[in-house]
Amino acid sequence: MKYKLTVKVRERILIKDIELDFSNGDICVLGYHGCGKTLLLKSLQKLNKKFKYYFLEKSNYECECPFSFAKNKIPYVKGLMKKIDSHPEVLVIDDLSAVFDEDERVKIFDYIKSLGIRVLYCTSDVEDIICFSYVIVLYDKCIAMEGKTIAILKEEKLMKLLGYSLPFYVNLSIQLKYYGLVNHLCYNAKELEDCLWS
Repeated sequence: MKYKLTVKVRERILIKDIELDFSNGDICVLGYHGCGKTLLLKSLQKLNKKFKYYFLEKSNYECECPFSFAKNKIPYVKGLMKKIDSHPEVLVIDDLSAVFDEDERVKIFDYIKSLGIRVLYCTSDVEDIICFSYVIVLYDKCIAMEGKTIAILKEEKLMKLLGYSLPFYVNLSIQLKYYGLVNHLCYNAKELEDCLWS
């Protein structure tokens, strides 16, 4: 599954020649508000009907809720479950951070992946990239960086030039690595704790 497209509004190019190759795994597109992420997702859905698009839609869809945290977020979870239950080839999700906190988003992504559904996720929150195997960073209508997540996270200086800090635990593990306290990048508190005590 490989897709290449240019995203335009009228004749204005927002993203030029973006290539999405799902053989690398799930993809996260990171970019600031207004850089064309949502238009990219909508363009992809028009390109291939096997893509199902979800953007914080409320729904009354009848389903079992797999998330214990969702008590006050049930309409949004039902909207998401409606898309998941349609068994898409790729579930295209636009930024969930307005409704779900970071831990909740991690649980949602883990659940979707456990069903064998590929995910294309667009976000402006750098913390989300650790849930994905491949990252595309957009900047000024261009692809500024792309590659496996671990490779992107090692480009600390370039990320800062683009205006992003590294995810908190990744940054902390890099600092601790300088002192010989950890030997690899850690994505979350549990990984960091295990690394410190091993």
